[in-house]
Amino acid sequence: MPFRRRSDAAAKSVKVDHSSSLAARAARAIARSAGAVCETLEKRRLLTALVNGQFQGTGTFFDGGTFFDYAQPTNTQIRISVFGNVTAEFIGARFDPTRPSNVALTDLIPFAPGVQSDTWLFSIYVVKADITRRSRSRG
Repeated sequence: MPFRRRSDAAAKSVKVDHSSSLAARAARAIARSAGAVCETLEKRRLLTALVNGQFQGTGTFFDGGTFFDYAQPTNTQIRISVFGNVTAEFIGARFDPTRPSNVALTDLIPFAPGVQSDTWLFSIYVVKADITRRSRSRG
């Protein structure tokens, strides 16, 4: 009989010291250096977002649409309208002239007659964009 089966007791008696293995030492070294270099980032907030050509998360009837009406502090109605496959974030900002260094990033205020906005369009961050329309399922 060329092969002999090892008993379970014999298999358990074989001990391997993983603490001194090269891989274990490398893993500990990487963990130490990563802890010294990595830092916690600030919390992210999804602002007025357009995902794949449709506004999402506005909490208004603009959700799922291709346009969004917002109000500037001058009580002006502004329309953002898109065509194609666009993913972007529209960032609003509140500015206090008595404290010029205090700018707070926030959502844009949806336009509504009689509602005064205190938010300006601060930045548009385009993640991706192309002219292709979203694919629609055909029934």
